[in-house]
Amino acid sequence: MATVVLCSTGMSRSERDALEASAALLPAVSYRGDLTSATTHLLARRGASESAKSACAAERGLPIVAPEWLHDSAREGVLLPLLARY
Repeated sequence: MATVVLCSTGMSRSERDALEASAALLPAVSYRGDLTSATTHLLARRGASESAKSACAAERGLPIVAPEWLHDSAREGVLLPLLARY
């Protein structure tokens, strides 16, 4: 069962595919297209326009992080800390 459930906003199909592939490399991490009550993190580009998903995530206090956080985590084989660069 996933303990980290990721969703994204403002990404192209190829970017979403890459996010899903990176998530699959990490234990207990899953990627889903929809923001649900199970979502724990939202992936969004810095400076991206406000979306309904980002507004909802902010309302719920979810971390909104750059896609690089997930890709870097997948390369390291572990979820990295949520540093300011992400």
